[in-house]
Parts: sequence; C-alpha cells; structure tokens
Amino acid sequence: MILITGFEPFGIMGNLLNINPSKIVGTRLSKEFKTDLLIMKVNNSCLRDLKNKLKKRYNFVFMLGQGDEFRIETKTNSQTSNFAKKIKSKMSLLTLDNIGDFYCEKSYNQALKINKKTIFIHLSSINYNYSKVKNIFMECLNGRT
Repeated sequence: MILITGFEPFGIMGNLLNINPSKIVGTRLSKEFKTDLLIMKVNNSCLRDLKNKLKKRYNFVFMLGQGDEFRIETKTNSQTSNFAKKIKSKMSLLTLDNIGDFYCEKSYNQALKINKKTIFIHLSSINYNYSKVKNIFMECLNGRT
C-alpha cells in the first residue's frame, strides 16, 4: 500500500487560478497506480488528517507540495529522510537541506515520525513535470529502498 499526498490551492495565485500542482500531479499518479490519496488543506487540519491517514501502514509515503522549483527534500528542521536520500542519489535531482517552515515542513516532519519511508517533492507551480515525478515514484516503487 502506498499513500500519495498533495495540497489544495492556497495563496493569491493558487486561489485565483484554483490550482496547486501537487494536487494535480498527486491525483493523476494515484489514479494511474491505484494508490491511496490525501489532498490536504493548507492549514492545521492537514496535520490531523495526515496523522489519521497514517494509522494505516504504508510501504512508503510520496508527498508533493508547491514550491519555487522542482526538488526532492531530504530533511526537515529536525529529521533526515534516508529513504529520500537514497532515491535522490540514484537520480540527478536538486535537493534542499531545509524544507522551510510552512505546512510542507510540518506535514513532512510528522509523516517521517510515523513512516521513515517518506519522500517529499516540491513542484514548481509554473513547470511541473509529470513524467519526472512519475519516474521518481517508479524508483520508489521499484526500489522500496
């Protein structure tokens, strides 16, 4: 069993255009691979909803969020995802050592506490590349490192 997460649109542009690439890509991936899906609101309810969803034991958790650029996050402020590091090392991808201090970080940190096989990918709101995300997902699926 696999869980894919994304976020509802937020901020001025997200609400105006009613898009969040993490929701679009997460929904498409989930349909294609028949996984569980959780699309979270960008507020404190996302932490409660995620914690409840993670009561189910997943082989891995594939988290998506909207960011300035496409990158795999390997660390939160308090934890490191060795799973994400292994996946990243197999592919030429940009990573950031500090995911930030917003709901992306909070939800990633919470997921890592429950399931160490969690990866978080920020997608650019302008150019989110579905095939690239799918390739990373396939690497997680095939390797389950």
